[in-house]
Amino acid sequence: MVFFQYLCSIFLFAIDIFCGLIIPVYETMFYLRYYKLKKKYIQKLTHWTTYWIFYSVLHLIHRLLYFFPFSYEIRVIATLLMAHPHVEAASIIYNFLVTNPLIMIKLIDWRNRLRDKLDREILPKMKNFRLWD
Repeated sequence: MVFFQYLCSIFLFAIDIFCGLIIPVYETMFYLRYYKLKKKYIQKLTHWTTYWIFYSVLHLIHRLLYFFPFSYEIRVIATLLMAHPHVEAASIIYNFLVTNPLIMIKLIDWRNRLRDKLDREILPKMKNFRLWD
């Protein structure tokens, strides 16, 4: 039983390294080289750029939440979905979060409210604050 668990974890690690790191590095270098030689923009370049951004965010979340059960497995599955050429979940997340105007309007509104609160309430209090007398 223990041998099977080690075998599964090694297999999962190999899938993570090969499909989540080696193939995307190759694809990214291929499209960067193509862009450098042809000076022609490709949509795949945006996909792989967003893939690396979300890949780093997933690794950061995994490092912070390592104690949750199946966090590594969930990260590997999300990485595979982002790297898969037919699913391209990284582009889907990019289109939903970044280019969606409703979400961007809400984020800008939230930022403006936070900035107003900072200007009205927090900064005046900090002007009167002294560390030493």
